[in-house]
Amino acid sequence: ALPNLAGIVLIAPAFGFTTRWAERLGPGAVEAWRRNGSLPFFHYGEQRELPLGSAFLASCEVLPEVPGDPGVPCRIIHGRGDDTVPARVSLAYAAA
Repeated sequence: ALPNLAGIVLIAPAFGFTTRWAERLGPGAVEAWRRNGSLPFFHYGEQRELPLGSAFLASCEVLPEVPGDPGVPCRIIHGRGDDTVPARVSLAYAAA
């Protein structure tokens, strides 16, 4: 734990990113993402699709699916209707 950190707040934490996106996109699309070097994703800030490089996917693949205990109190805020990061992801983390 960090000595000056009293706690953390997680907002719809994207745990299990690699697994969830493989399920959502399908194995063919994930392989195309790697092969083509990018995949278009809707960027809400820009209000248009932009290419997301496959280096992003590679960086996520080395992360643990679910992180360990942060060592400080943790609050999770997560909407039940979230279809990008299902609430079950946060519920599973909180139950662990």
